[in-house]
Amino acid sequence: MLDIKRLLTKLLVKADVPKQLNATIVKPSSSGWERTYKTVSAIADYNMIGVRFQISSAADNYVDQLLIFYRQIGNWTQSITWNNGSTYVRGLVTVNWDTNEVGVALINGDINNAFCRISQVVGLSHK
Repeated sequence: MLDIKRLLTKLLVKADVPKQLNATIVKPSSSGWERTYKTVSAIADYNMIGVRFQISSAADNYVDQLLIFYRQIGNWTQSITWNNGSTYVRGLVTVNWDTNEVGVALINGDINNAFCRISQVVGLSHK
């Protein structure tokens, strides 16, 4: 006989409703291509995640963007540039699906005068 409660529980667990997986802020530890990583073990259960990335110079409004990463593409990096006409800041975000890590780097800009961080990781599509 069909167990409705068990079936509904399975459907709810696998439903592709966006879910916050991590909200710990991670910032680059230095300027340059070296990434600062954080482990988000829950991304092992997803084929698609969103990473909220924010960047600007210290004194201005920042760009706040949700970057989408697909497991099928593999370990991938996206970069965002912020420019107010006189200041140029560029950061990047990397997802390493093999180790369940997201990383951030501040390529261009002074680490002491730039606002660059990952603030959230959201699960979008289950495996």
